[in-house]
Amino acid sequence: FDKAMEAFGKGIVLIPPSKTSPIRARLHNSKAVTYDMLGKHEEAIVEYEKAIKLDPTNDSFYNNKGFSYLLQMRIEEAVSAFRKALENNPNNKTAHANLGYAYGLKGMHELALIEFKLSSDEASAYNNLGYVYIKDGKLTEAIESYNNALKIDPTISSSYYNKGRAYELLGEIDNAIQAYQEFLKYTNSSQTAEEAFDRLQALRRRN
Repeated sequence: FDKAMEAFGKGIVLIPPSKTSPIRARLHNSKAVTYDMLGKHEEAIVEYEKAIKLDPTNDSFYNNKGFSYLLQMRIEEAVSAFRKALENNPNNKTAHANLGYAYGLKGMHELALIEFKLSSDEASAYNNLGYVYIKDGKLTEAIESYNNALKIDPTISSSYYNKGRAYELLGEIDNAIQAYQEFLKYTNSSQTAEEAFDRLQALRRRN
């Protein structure tokens, strides 16, 4: 990270300053992303603002700034940044997804679903909404959302896994076991399959 910061700094110095400079703006954006990776979010915001000042129509900069705000749980500012990204590019699917998560954190689940649908297919949208409900502690609503996703696409393995976690938290062991078994049919991830198998065995012992 130190080497990266040094390189970005040299690049910024080498490029002559001007009111609009897309390359200089990208360097500030990259520096900001690095700050976010280091957990230095306030410094990141400063760099994103420098990038936006140099290239005010770049939707990715606004999206990245919004995500930095999300990491800080500054939800209103995140929503504002994502909306600005979408003003510049209504087809930015990442910004739609991030705005959906931000709305979810505000408890605005209907708006969250709309944004998730704009970011991907309908099944994935319900899957994402389920994740938001789990974060919100609304386990029954999460299960319903995962079921909606699986009605559309029965092969979404993460919906089975997360549904199993929700059932487990609700103490519905038989349903959790069934969800994990379904997950193991569809997953392509050996690591997650191993985790699900361990959970499945533990639940069977409890049962």
